[in-house]
Amino acid sequence: MNTGEIIKKRRQELNLKLDQIALYVGVSKATVSRWESGEIVNMRRDRIAKLADILKLSPATLVGIEQQVNSAIHQSNAAIINTVKVPVYGKASAGNGYLNLSEEVDVFEIPADMYKPGMFAVNVTGDSMTSNNKSIPDGTVAVADPTMCASPDSTNGKVCVFTYNDETFIKQLIINSDGIIRLRSFNSDYEDILVLKPKQLKCEGRVISTFTKQTW
Repeated sequence: MNTGEIIKKRRQELNLKLDQIALYVGVSKATVSRWESGEIVNMRRDRIAKLADILKLSPATLVGIEQQVNSAIHQSNAAIINTVKVPVYGKASAGNGYLNLSEEVDVFEIPADMYKPGMFAVNVTGDSMTSNNKSIPDGTVAVADPTMCASPDSTNGKVCVFTYNDETFIKQLIINSDGIIRLRSFNSDYEDILVLKPKQLKCEGRVISTFTKQTW
């Protein structure tokens, strides 16, 4: 409701007449009528205060500010995203580091509509997956889906959490036409990891999303 509608509705609820309002506020009956019709939309602060007093409303309610705030709060609440907690495992190397997938160190909340059973997250360390074009920077939380590691072909060219030679990395899987497998970094300063023992390479989960933790 606008201010005029609020004034009229409240006046009628209190069984007040236009001239009673006018006398209390110190204006003419016609002015009150024009407030209610919306013909006059701007009022002096002292008149807003007196009008709010006789109508037993707060000035904010009278001019519609409170209603706008409540509406904004309602819209904000409606926009709240449901989340699901997934386990966080150690720190996955974006360099030459190590990750212990058997040790849960934290939990991380992701949107519920993204979640699938078995999903997990890792804290990324290092700069090997950082470049000008695409990047998983140091400090990122990477969320991985194990169900998307069905076969090497399905992960070729994708960024995944891999375990190889008892070390765990976040790398891009590259399989060339000769079947040679490499784990590649986005950062060209790092050499590819050549997978000489393919049977020892395990995809723990394909990275489906990354998040940056906010610090204030």
